[in-house]
Amino acid sequence: MKVAVQTPAMGGAFKYILYGIINALEAAGVTVVTDRHNELYKRHEVDLYIGSLSHAKGNLYSERVEEFQRLPNCKYALHSQPFVDHLDEIKSLREKPRFNPTDIELKTANIVNPEVIWGYGWDNHAHLWEKWGRKWQSFMPAGDSVRFFDKQSGRGRDMVFLGGDWPYKRPAINEIINALKAIVPKVDLNVAGWGRARTVPFGMGNEFLNTGRVGFCPSEPHTKLLGIDVPERVFKLPLAGVAAVHDKVPFLARNLPNVPIGSTGMAVAELCFNLVEHEMNRLAVQIAQKHYVLANHTYFCRLKSLANALNMPELEAKMDKKIPKSEVFEAKNG
Repeated sequence: MKVAVQTPAMGGAFKYILYGIINALEAAGVTVVTDRHNELYKRHEVDLYIGSLSHAKGNLYSERVEEFQRLPNCKYALHSQPFVDHLDEIKSLREKPRFNPTDIELKTANIVNPEVIWGYGWDNHAHLWEKWGRKWQSFMPAGDSVRFFDKQSGRGRDMVFLGGDWPYKRPAINEIINALKAIVPKVDLNVAGWGRARTVPFGMGNEFLNTGRVGFCPSEPHTKLLGIDVPERVFKLPLAGVAAVHDKVPFLARNLPNVPIGSTGMAVAELCFNLVEHEMNRLAVQIAQKHYVLANHTYFCRLKSLANALNMPELEAKMDKKIPKSEVFEAKNG
């Protein structure tokens, strides 16, 4: 079996999501190619193409979408934007993410005619994608369990945060950091990410996270309002041995029942310190989170659901074999 995945050459979260998909496929024994679509004809027989209608969509066609030609005997699963109207709460914010498909994205979908479109929502968010008039699959960002794991090498810092700094998300991040410093002015916090004084080289995220014991997870305004687009952070922190604490997001508690959630920045900070101060409780929380993520929220889980939606039983079986089975943490919402 061979799967083509859109070239992960863009910036932002989609790059890391694509790498999570690639890593899971390869770990499950699937051959992966990441050539541009117009180069796949030359030497590949591809069973599935995974890409996007909105992120670096030039991978699908060279100049004009009308020139697109489907690969023979290949199914298509393309990421798409939701239809989100009347979000007055965030309309005035600069540098906010774009919602609602553009005309060219709608046109591309009509020409490519993907078997499935997928997006960053839980199953109960299907209504935000229903205007596409196509089969939609829930595909929330997940944990890359191939690249993120507990190195069992000791943790020198109390708290850790790895994430970019940009105006749209900065208020949520600063609210928590300021609360931490209000409680303990010299809080032991390791912070890095693009746009910050310290960055972490690509591929070194797991090493960085393994320095900390507790990690906080801030959300962007549209996630706090709708519960869509939950960042990878809450899924990969537990994999890296870090107990995760999250801000308040709709539907998060039912999909991640072992993650403490604070309704304000101060509440998140207090939950973080509580875990730092009680190591046995921190370990119990982190281990429970890790098992739940492994059973429900890795890219193996997401790809298993996608393969089922595509009616690709061989791919579904390959993904299923990589998902730990447990009577305590039965897979759901994956």
